[in-house]
Amino acid sequence: MATYKEIQGTAVQSLTSSTGTEEGQIWYSTPAGNLKLQANIATASWATAPGMNEPRAATGSFGTQTAAVAATGGQVPWTGNYRSTTEKYNGTSWANSTTVPTPRAYSNGGGTETAGIVYGGDSSPGAGLNITEEYSGSAYTAGGTLPNSYYLAVGTGPSTAAITVGGNGYPTAGPLRTVSTYNGTSWAANPATYPTTIIAGGGVGDSSNAYVFGGSPRASIGTTSNTWNGSSFAGGPTMNVARDNFSSFGTVTDAVAAGGGNNPSGGLTTSETYNGTTWATGTAMPIGRNTGGTGGASGTTSAGLVFSDYFINPAITLEYTGAGVGTKTITTS
Repeated sequence: MATYKEIQGTAVQSLTSSTGTEEGQIWYSTPAGNLKLQANIATASWATAPGMNEPRAATGSFGTQTAAVAATGGQVPWTGNYRSTTEKYNGTSWANSTTVPTPRAYSNGGGTETAGIVYGGDSSPGAGLNITEEYSGSAYTAGGTLPNSYYLAVGTGPSTAAITVGGNGYPTAGPLRTVSTYNGTSWAANPATYPTTIIAGGGVGDSSNAYVFGGSPRASIGTTSNTWNGSSFAGGPTMNVARDNFSSFGTVTDAVAAGGGNNPSGGLTTSETYNGTTWATGTAMPIGRNTGGTGGASGTTSAGLVFSDYFINPAITLEYTGAGVGTKTITTS
């Protein structure tokens, strides 16, 4: 039997990611430990994968599909037991990492597996936090202090250019419209405000160019969106489905919104995609997801990840593969 090298003229490369690969190329993923194929994918799809070791909702999350981090969150089944757990996903399985110094739920996260941040959140029912903790991939250190104590805010951006919008304030309760940005060292309160109060919404981008969409109260703002240019907001296109407590990932011109609140029966299965101009109905997930807050997702529209849920126990991870040239895992049957 001929070998792959004899047929193709080259051996299978061992790579850490799909960067630089071409359509039709087979390569070996060293982080995942399996063969991958760069294929032309006609329709976006979802696939189930192993869940977190500790089922949680309302996590702070960041990273990519093959190098994701889930930090803190509320234990599922939901008992109000807030966790300091950190887990990392390598594209195949979850592994425990260093615990976060301050247990919480409803926090935000941003950055990469080796340069991330977890900020804000709720340390006990209704008690917002103004702290930031920076993650190196193996340890946490104290970061800048937020101008406001809050939880359930929209947060997006890397560890050196993050933005947070809205949230439930503390000690003064109730949704906020405030905007704050992080430069990797300190937070600054921006004089601009979001057009409405907002909690449990989605966001992509960074402190100079962001897109915020959906949120609670779902009946009034669940389909709304607004773009951010670094100094002010402008109205964006309407979403197809009103959503809060959902997962979001991607960029300001290429984003996915998936799942959302649908209490008490669980989460929505629907998803939709944004191309920088309009929202379009996307591929449905195999199981409904309600993140119980923000977070619980990472990655891009070609390779995304959804992993926290208020109702699902044991935990289930969903991997998203977007349409176009993307990575598929090669399996035997």
